[in-house]
Amino acid sequence: MTLAHRYSFFRAGGFNQVRLATGADLMSLDQLDQKLWVALACPTQGLVFDKRTLELIDNDGDGRIRASELISAIKWAASLLKEPDVLVQAPSPLPLSVIDDSSEAGKALLHAAELLLQGEGRADADSIDVTDAAVALQAFHAMPFNGDGVITEASCESPDQKQVLADIVASLGGVPDSSGKTGVDGTMVADFIGEVRAWLAWYDGGAGDAALLPLKEQTPAALEALKAVRTKIDDYFARVRLAAFDTRAIEALNREKQAYIELGVRDLQLDDAEIAALPLAQVGRAATLPLREGLNPAWQAHMNAFVAGLVQPLLGNVEQLDEATWLDLKARLAPYEQWESGKAGVRVEALGLERLRALAAQDVDALLAPLFAREAAEAGTAEAMASV
Repeated sequence: MTLAHRYSFFRAGGFNQVRLATGADLMSLDQLDQKLWVALACPTQGLVFDKRTLELIDNDGDGRIRASELISAIKWAASLLKEPDVLVQAPSPLPLSVIDDSSEAGKALLHAAELLLQGEGRADADSIDVTDAAVALQAFHAMPFNGDGVITEASCESPDQKQVLADIVASLGGVPDSSGKTGVDGTMVADFIGEVRAWLAWYDGGAGDAALLPLKEQTPAALEALKAVRTKIDDYFARVRLAAFDTRAIEALNREKQAYIELGVRDLQLDDAEIAALPLAQVGRAATLPLREGLNPAWQAHMNAFVAGLVQPLLGNVEQLDEATWLDLKARLAPYEQWESGKAGVRVEALGLERLRALAAQDVDALLAPLFAREAAEAGTAEAMASV
């Protein structure tokens, strides 16, 4: 094998091993036949070595460092230094003077190292080590603007910015900042603005239509009361129609005596599923539904809410409901239900109409843009600090 670089070897453990004594030895590792390597992979755990450095070398994050990843890390580190021999002088501190600031990456690295030392109160120091970097990086992450693309309450400079941030987090949940606090990123802000606009567009598309609100502001509650009993009332009138078709079906439609015998041997609660499954009221020749007396006790509370929220406001104090009137009640709420089913922006609805109007008029993008600009300005510093 012919190599452009001449290696020296030593014998240990019964076989020859390459001696890595100079920066040139490291820089030429990509030329060395990997059959001469002692190992071609090692785990990132359980080594007496800086954990963060191992994580950085492990490019694909699979928990193992392979030969190609080690070669890439060496090439990258050497590209930022004036002299690769520094790489074999570890664990001595890294002199700032050996950082090659002739490239943009080198300039960023030197700037980051200087910032780290300044943060430790050692601005006059001429070298930096792993401990310096770890402590200072942690302090940098705790700063309001730390380059991770997330702004938090600590980043805000005005009460309006803080309130908008709180609204976004309350509605969409927020994302973690590298400081450990909860904040928002640009994507979340865009999503929030979109939901505010969508909810207002939906609301304005129907809120002014009197036909959609037969009970004005009480219409939403009335619809919920109707939904709670709709299936059961539909079932009752279906049974009535079947009984009218053939009176022989009445006994079976009301559930045979045996069903009550089986219930009677148990300790009963009114929320018992088997009681709730019984007809809403006794099915007979009468084609009306009683609204107060003679109702299945498991449904009494729901029926009371239905009567108070929908029947009384629209029909007055009636005691019974026929099928035609029941169909009319459903029809009167159908337009509102259809409109309500198309609701958009549900995640921001809890903020309320007044606040959503204010947000739409406020231009949230412009309000938060200066904060994201400052955050973006620190992204290069954060990357360089991590590389130190």
